[in-house]
Amino acid sequence: MKNLFTLLLLTLFAGFASAQVGSPNSASAQHCRTSATNPLQAFKRLTLPGLSVFSQSVPLVQRYQVPGDSLPTDFTVTGLPCNGTIYGAYLYYIVEGDPLTTVQDTFSMTDPNGNSISYTADFLGFEVGGKCWARAGNSHYRADVTNIIIGDGIYTLTGLPQSDNSSSNSDTDGATLMIVYLEPYSTYEGHLVLFDGNRLNIGTGDSIVIDSLDLCENVDSVFAFSAFGDFQDNVVGDIFYSAGDSVGNFYPDFYDYEVLVLPLDSGTQNLTLSANHGGDCWSWIFGGVYYKTYNCNSVSLGNCTDVQNYLSVLTGTSGKNEIPLTLKAIPNPSKGNPVLQWNQDKAGTTFITVTGLDGRTLYTGTDFYSAGNHTIGIPQQLSSGFYFVRLISGSQSESIKLIVE
Repeated sequence: MKNLFTLLLLTLFAGFASAQVGSPNSASAQHCRTSATNPLQAFKRLTLPGLSVFSQSVPLVQRYQVPGDSLPTDFTVTGLPCNGTIYGAYLYYIVEGDPLTTVQDTFSMTDPNGNSISYTADFLGFEVGGKCWARAGNSHYRADVTNIIIGDGIYTLTGLPQSDNSSSNSDTDGATLMIVYLEPYSTYEGHLVLFDGNRLNIGTGDSIVIDSLDLCENVDSVFAFSAFGDFQDNVVGDIFYSAGDSVGNFYPDFYDYEVLVLPLDSGTQNLTLSANHGGDCWSWIFGGVYYKTYNCNSVSLGNCTDVQNYLSVLTGTSGKNEIPLTLKAIPNPSKGNPVLQWNQDKAGTTFITVTGLDGRTLYTGTDFYSAGNHTIGIPQQLSSGFYFVRLISGSQSESIKLIVE
């Protein structure tokens, strides 16, 4: 366990490990900083018909007075509609310790049929000194595990480092399995904005801004979610977590995945997420929002085969390998009949919507386009005012503001 009663500002450079004094149980533990400056960065911005999300988290810590699960451990996946409707699946986890002396980025998962796959995770960042445990530092990881997901069932995780407080070896705080899939027979668009990285906080609260939301209609239930490492129940008080004007208090479970549900109005651009826990040392690995809209785009999906065919168009357009989607309205401001120009990196069905500030969809266009540059005119005369133009191409979406004079 660790207590943060005294903060001493020490150097950020070499020699930190030898400068840290005392054990995590000591009230005189020293630290090199008060808070990290690394922001969480956008990893996914998805708007797709029938988009939905499953997630499950498990504490894995062994160095704390209340240990989590010992590996191997299981994720029980439920609610996936049918095989072949998975857009992507990701395993997030946090490790306290030295990545140079202990292998932290490899693990294995086993599917419900007993088939195992080994993975090497992407490195999301390392913070020297970590979260007050007198260990080398704090590392965050994300792995794409899409190819292990075959449907509902029990998925077994093994291979991540664990160690109790009798050593300085690496120990995993916990892990989250997140599965993004498409729902057959859906009549809604699902929107997912996911930020991730490594943001360390020593005795302070913190906030991130989920930006560029561009809500096209009023939404009653926006799910604002985040995952944190090292919130402890020996620190007085619950976790304070807020999203905009919505506030929640949660009991700390060392590795915590928290969700708040709140309404947001059409046109909302940004949502601020904040967290604090009474002077604790902790890190933030990901945060984001998920919501559904029903009136912004008329696209709907049919049965599982239809979903599989739609997903085949999206194959190979994930994460950091995507070419950014660019969208322009020319001229902007316009006299009422602008031309839209965009570039898409994959051939496939592209959806275009024009929405007014009141949330009404004034134009919807759907067609199949090859990869490359494209130009179309909006056939409908638009009256003076402000509009949102959204273009969806595969897994990518882009929104711009349009002014009509």
